[in-house]
Amino acid sequence: AEALSQSLTESGSDVGLKIGAATVSSLTKLLAVARSRQGLVLHLSAHSVKHQEKGIGLVLEDVAGSPHILWHRQLDEFLGGHGGLRHISMLFLSTCYSEELAQIFIEHGCPHVLATREKVHDTTARRFAQQFYFELAVSGSSLLNAWQGSVQALRIDPDKTLATEVEHFTFYGQ
Repeated sequence: AEALSQSLTESGSDVGLKIGAATVSSLTKLLAVARSRQGLVLHLSAHSVKHQEKGIGLVLEDVAGSPHILWHRQLDEFLGGHGGLRHISMLFLSTCYSEELAQIFIEHGCPHVLATREKVHDTTARRFAQQFYFELAVSGSSLLNAWQGSVQALRIDPDKTLATEVEHFTFYGQ
C-alpha cells in the first residue's frame, strides 16, 4: 500500500486511493460501489492456494484477520451474484498463480486483468505494482503500454530474482 501511494504521489497524479483489508465484506462493498460508478481500479494483494479437489482458492481475511478461502466455485458464484464486474475498469490480481483466478473475473465482465502465471515473491509484486502505476500515472500510457514498460524496466533490474519473476506477470485485455 505504501509503495502504491508513493508512486501516485511521485507521479503528481490526483488519483484517489482507498486501502483496506481484503475481506468478503470489503469486496462486497466495492462491488456495490462499482455498480454505480465507472472506471474503478481494484488492486487485490492476497495469496492463493491450490487444492486437488477444490481447485484454486483466493485467500482473503475473516474479521479476526485469519485466512478465509474463496474456492474457485465460491468466487464464481459470489461474483455472479453481484451483477458482474463490467464497471471495474481493471483488476490487478497480485497473488501467486492467479492466472486461473483472472479467468473468473474476466468471465464476469472485468475488461482488463493483470495476473501472474507462477509464484512471485512479495518484493517482486510490490516493485512491479509500483512501476506499473507510476508508468500509468506519469505517461498516461494505455494499460497494455504500462504493463509492457514495467516488464521492460524490471527485466534489467540488478536483483536477479526480480528480473526473472517479472516474466510471470501477464495482462489480459478485451
